[in-house]
Parts: sequence; C-alpha cells; structure tokens
Amino acid sequence: MRIPISAQKDLSTGETTYQYIEIDEKVLTDFFKNKFDRVEQNAT
Repeated sequence: MRIPISAQKDLSTGETTYQYIEIDEKVLTDFFKNKFDRVEQNAT
C-alpha cells in the first residue's frame, strides 16, 4: 500500500509529483488495532 507523504507542484508544467512511502497493510492494521485497544482500555 502506497501512502503519499508529500506533493510538489511543478509550476512550469502544472504537474504534481508525489513522494510515497510503502507500507505493509498488515503492519498498518495492527498498528491501528493496538492503538484502539489501548484507547478502549483507558476509557474503562
């Protein structure tokens, strides 16, 4: 899964180029899952 981290617009051509980072979707879902698990635990 590619996530754009920055965009640069070339004013002479009007073209926008993006810089991407590659992220494993499993890593991403695990990361958010852990975050939400912690939030729920803190709420109780």
